[in-house]
Amino acid sequence: MSFVSDSDWRKWGETDPYFGVVSYDEFKSDRIAGNRDRFFATGRREIDIVMRDVNAHYGEVARRRALDFGSGVGRLALPLAELYDEVVGVDISAAMIAEARENCLDGGVRNADFVLSDDSLTRVTGSFDLVHSYIVLQHIPVERGLALTAQMLARLAPGGVACLHYSLQRTLPPARELVYALKHRVPGGRIAMNFLQRRAWDAPAMEMNNYPLAAILKVFEQQGLEDAFITPEWQETALTARVYGRKKT
Repeated sequence: MSFVSDSDWRKWGETDPYFGVVSYDEFKSDRIAGNRDRFFATGRREIDIVMRDVNAHYGEVARRRALDFGSGVGRLALPLAELYDEVVGVDISAAMIAEARENCLDGGVRNADFVLSDDSLTRVTGSFDLVHSYIVLQHIPVERGLALTAQMLARLAPGGVACLHYSLQRTLPPARELVYALKHRVPGGRIAMNFLQRRAWDAPAMEMNNYPLAAILKVFEQQGLEDAFITPEWQETALTARVYGRKKT
């Protein structure tokens, strides 16, 4: 089955991969050359936060294999590769994966590999001591994202830790909410809005979805995770959270 969101992310990977990962103007394709260090520094900060939280709550954990879902151009896989024996990145965009492999090559990273995603994660083999995803699941419809959550958590080794990030609440000013609704919910609205915004008629969009926290925690419990905790994070117009849990031993 093909999904609109998948085709959008494939196009982001082909046309503007770094902006597709972190949507700041400085990371657009015509500016990324001078801002690569700042881009990758954002990934290192995220992994520093995750490992600080994990160590504070769970103590020392195994660091054999890590899974990064929605790995993009390798922004998070690179710092994870410094901490884990092996890193597997998963992404829906072949162009993003190609860029991630180039970035690993440029950085001398040899213990990271990248595979194409599908809803059953059929190319992801073995078990992991960490499953991680950040600013990714919010772009996937809730029912589908919860099923992918279950697939990721099922691959945790006993004692392994999950850190998955979700948008919980998003409040836009009325004008921005109207633009979003026209672009995402009205037939032909995306083309019209792209025209009005002076973008290419087929420019990709970024779908946003809020997840019910209770549904997330239910999936964690069903997949055998315990000692769950969340760290909320306000991001301008959204309440998001990292949700942590540890697989029963």
